[in-house]
Amino acid sequence: MSGKYKWKVMALLCGVLAVGVVGVGCGSSDSGSGDKPKVTLELALQSGCAFCLAIQHGAEDAAEAEGVDLTVQSPAKPEVDAQVEQLQAVAATKPDVLILEPFDPNAVVAPVKQIVDGGAQAIMVDTDIADPSLRMSLVTSDNVQGGNVAGKAMADAIGQKGKVLYAGYLKGSTAVDERQQGFDEALGKFPGISQVDPIYAIDDAAAVAPKVSATLQAVPDLAGVFGSTEAAAIGAVNALKSAGKDGKIPIVAYDAAPDEVQALKNGTISTLIVQKAYDMGRIAVEQAAAYVKDGTKPGQEVTELGNIVATKDNIDDPDVSKFLYPAE
Repeated sequence: MSGKYKWKVMALLCGVLAVGVVGVGCGSSDSGSGDKPKVTLELALQSGCAFCLAIQHGAEDAAEAEGVDLTVQSPAKPEVDAQVEQLQAVAATKPDVLILEPFDPNAVVAPVKQIVDGGAQAIMVDTDIADPSLRMSLVTSDNVQGGNVAGKAMADAIGQKGKVLYAGYLKGSTAVDERQQGFDEALGKFPGISQVDPIYAIDDAAAVAPKVSATLQAVPDLAGVFGSTEAAAIGAVNALKSAGKDGKIPIVAYDAAPDEVQALKNGTISTLIVQKAYDMGRIAVEQAAAYVKDGTKPGQEVTELGNIVATKDNIDDPDVSKFLYPAE
């Protein structure tokens, strides 16, 4: 984390493939920030989530530009209970705006309601909350479109025939569920392609790898893998390497963490669907600052950002590389 920022920043992580929370407060006299709007950003950084780091960088740059007091925080573990406990603690700080990427859209409803009832506004990043009435806005990707692009890329990679594995985050995360929806819709147009039983795991590559390995054992003629989150993709890469099949079974993956980019260049991953994560963090803080400063709410309740398709051929193109995620 850069030391150039003038406000106090704590590392606090919360979300799934990439989970983010930002809270903005009114800059009360006891906040130590004078008249500055008070912002809290909670992300899933504890799992080394490069997607979350990109969101954080966008939020930090926007906070500096907008003159808000930014706090970044994350639970110690990428677990739902840990995020809920942390949000309960955030409620006591009386933020003005909370920006959050939920681990579990249902589990965070109660603590977010507590924060909103305390006078805050809430902004969701990447993944929506189960009760949208609690949030002022949602900043996310067009995940159905991204999943659709992934499905078409998979069909091209395997010659429009073969068995395919979907690897995703635990069911219930709207963003990732929508990617699976788009992927299924795309593959449905190719009668030569079938899907084996999908696998789901928490936002941890180490939890994904053994499940992919088990599928490789059960389905020796597996033709391709779709890793719909950063952790799912890296877990799949590690499983294929262990089985001596890296480069032999194409992986289409979401996100653009350094390990994913390297796997793309090495040929283990054939296509990356890259989210505009930096822009998510930037836009969320800009919306929070505008509201705290003069009560302006976003012109649209949901902001959907497009995705970038990265391949080995275009990964070094400046129009693509500028969206790749940072290592720190």
